[in-house]
Amino acid sequence: MMSAVGRAILHCHHQFPHGFFDAFEEIVTKCDSFIGGNVVYMKGEEEGVIVEERNREAREKLMQHGFNIHSIDLSHL
Repeated sequence: MMSAVGRAILHCHHQFPHGFFDAFEEIVTKCDSFIGGNVVYMKGEEEGVIVEERNREAREKLMQHGFNIHSIDLSHL
């Protein structure tokens, strides 16, 4: 079964270290950069189940590395 994917928008004031997301392989599907931030596609569960709760620990790790997660968009599910 395929997992739903939630989109978390992260703001970052520095470049991603090389291989940074390897440590988050289980929760991150891909990352797109744009001016002023990055879009990270995080893996969720079926039925759009709350990426918020599912990835709370992972998001806390990202925040410890200087990321500020300001929104999670599940509207496309």
